[in-house]
Amino acid sequence: MPLSFSTQAVIADGRYFLYDPTNGFREVTDPELGSPIDGVWVDGLYFFTDGEYIYHTDPGDEEAVDPLKFATAEFIPDFTYGVAKSEDNKILVFGRYSTEYFVNQATANFQFQRVPSRALKVGIVGTHCKTEVAGTTYILGGRKEEGISVHALGVGSAQAVSTREVDKVLNAYNESDLRDAVLESFDDNGTTMVVVHLPNETLVFNQTIAQAAGLDSAWSIYKTDVYGEAPWRAKFGVFDNNIGKWVFGDRQEGILGVLDDAVATQYGEIVEWVLYTPFLYLKQQSIDKMDIETIPGYTGSDDATVFVSLTYNGVTWGREWTELYGGPTDYNKRFEVRRLGYVEDWVGIKLRGATTSRMAFNRGYISYG
Repeated sequence: MPLSFSTQAVIADGRYFLYDPTNGFREVTDPELGSPIDGVWVDGLYFFTDGEYIYHTDPGDEEAVDPLKFATAEFIPDFTYGVAKSEDNKILVFGRYSTEYFVNQATANFQFQRVPSRALKVGIVGTHCKTEVAGTTYILGGRKEEGISVHALGVGSAQAVSTREVDKVLNAYNESDLRDAVLESFDDNGTTMVVVHLPNETLVFNQTIAQAAGLDSAWSIYKTDVYGEAPWRAKFGVFDNNIGKWVFGDRQEGILGVLDDAVATQYGEIVEWVLYTPFLYLKQQSIDKMDIETIPGYTGSDDATVFVSLTYNGVTWGREWTELYGGPTDYNKRFEVRRLGYVEDWVGIKLRGATTSRMAFNRGYISYG
């Protein structure tokens, strides 16, 4: 849904629609338009791709397309899946295995020229597998000789930001399953997030944490239930300046929701959360105490129960210990679990909960001997 100064465009099912207050909502039926699958507005023009060609509207007429204003992306012989605009006003043309940059040179016929020095041998797997936030473009795709992963595009470079665990989730899908995947991003209270909507999971990359603590701490799986693994319901977020909040659509119902860090529920319903520690090598040691830094006193109710369990093989988990995170105004509460038991060699720890209370966990400390 690109927009210009005076019109709102909609590209859907290979058709191009325009809206403005004077002429209303109508379909553009120029015979040269073809069947666009993606578009962007730049320098007074709507710029499209139909999967093979790239082309744009006439200057001064957003409903006309000249047959001479067509070109192709030719860095690598692949299909063109999408287009976008960079912060320096260049057009990104995404193929399956390539990304090319074009700049408006106001030349005759097709006005844009390729920027050869910025071409990349990495592309997207579907039209909506791209998003831009804080000056960085993130894509879901990859190179021709590698599996699908998440990349951050820089000037003349593409860096993989997905971890091994994230790539394992992605590689469980066939490429055709990911054609309709969607990437979106938002910045809320100084935290920059990239959301990857897959058919069965919602992966979330925290760019802010990645810059401070590395990629391994930056990825999460968002879900929306207690007993299963249903994908996160929120999708297609838009920041509403009138209320100063992010407003999201819903994957299950025709309703809207507001992103609100004052609550820990989704539409009033509790949701399970799970945290896993890395595996620790504590050969023939006994765990005397686990101490985790929290923000005490800020829970909204008295149901802030946390369940803690151990695994020695990464597959099966032992019995759970229960510990209260804290209560309202209980500012002296420390989160400690004692006498977790003997470890033969490796151990991993899981914390989980499903309550109406907000919780925040920081660093953890293990005492053993």
